[in-house]
Amino acid sequence: MKYIKNFIKDDEYNKLYENQNNLSHTTWKNFNNKVKFTYRFLKDLEQANYTRQVICLWFFKDRSDYKINRDILINGKSVEYVSNNMLLFENNDKTIYIKDKKVYKRPVVQFNVTLDDYRMILDAGIECFFRNR
Repeated sequence: MKYIKNFIKDDEYNKLYENQNNLSHTTWKNFNNKVKFTYRFLKDLEQANYTRQVICLWFFKDRSDYKINRDILINGKSVEYVSNNMLLFENNDKTIYIKDKKVYKRPVVQFNVTLDDYRMILDAGIECFFRNR
């Protein structure tokens, strides 16, 4: 399992965050051209596909939510839901539990990462996510 803090630069993340309801906005189009993997923007963690061989989630925590969220449990270990951080792991019979949504929505981007891609990222680093870096 890999937990990546500050997946992209804060200024770019903030622009994407501000336009999360308009994925056809220029900032999202530019981001789409930079990343190698396809993805889906989801309104809440509960909507992610947890049957995939590799789970890759990039968190878009609501700015008005100041509490520490440990809404994801993987084999009994809690994972903190923090803005601009990414959770990436091979889903080999792991027990994944997402706590029920409370007051705030928990937006997330789910990337379509294969097992080979995952291994490449573990070996070569997060730079593998991006084209021409």
